[in-house]
Amino acid sequence: MNRLSCLALVAVAFAASRTAVAQYPYGYGGGYHASTAAEGAARGMADVVRSAGAANLMNSAAAQNYQQAYSSYLDNRLQATDTYFQMRQANTQYRAAAAGPRPTQEDLVRYSESRVPKSLSSSQADPLTGQIAWPIVLTDKAFSDKTAALEKLFADRAAHHGQVTLDEMQDILSLTGSLDEELKARIKDYPPQQYVKAKSFLSSLAYEVNN
Repeated sequence: MNRLSCLALVAVAFAASRTAVAQYPYGYGGGYHASTAAEGAARGMADVVRSAGAANLMNSAAAQNYQQAYSSYLDNRLQATDTYFQMRQANTQYRAAAAGPRPTQEDLVRYSESRVPKSLSSSQADPLTGQIAWPIVLTDKAFSDKTAALEKLFADRAAHHGQVTLDEMQDILSLTGSLDEELKARIKDYPPQQYVKAKSFLSSLAYEVNN
């Protein structure tokens, strides 16, 4: 405290002691009391200083506790952030390891070629006559209208040395696509191996005119 504050506290303490002596000349309840005004002022001053010191001590402890709590909060935030990014890095590394090496350009080309339908042999689709040797599943009467239409289109194609008009090509693609959808709807009616052969045949038949 500065000098002016100390003088003010002394004045307050002295005034309080004078009042106490005037009102209770024989002390409070017969207990000990200041014998002189000066002693009362000194005791009052001591109480004021002691209270101020206690308040300063409590304020200092509170400020220290706040700093410690805030420091712990920052440490926890930093640790949580580090943990988050470490987990992300570990997850990225795990995914990369699980995915294996990235495919090369040659791998992509080979994969693309493997998805291209196989060309039909001359015994499956005769290029000279246009005759089609249907897989057993596609000889079902349920498909007869569309297979007959395709046979006519391929016969016309053979007559024109493998050439088709745009309309004929679109008709062939439409018919093979429609047959494929009907085949999917009847998947439970045929043995799996025969079903796969029929689907593969339709893909190759469409590829014949779309390539």
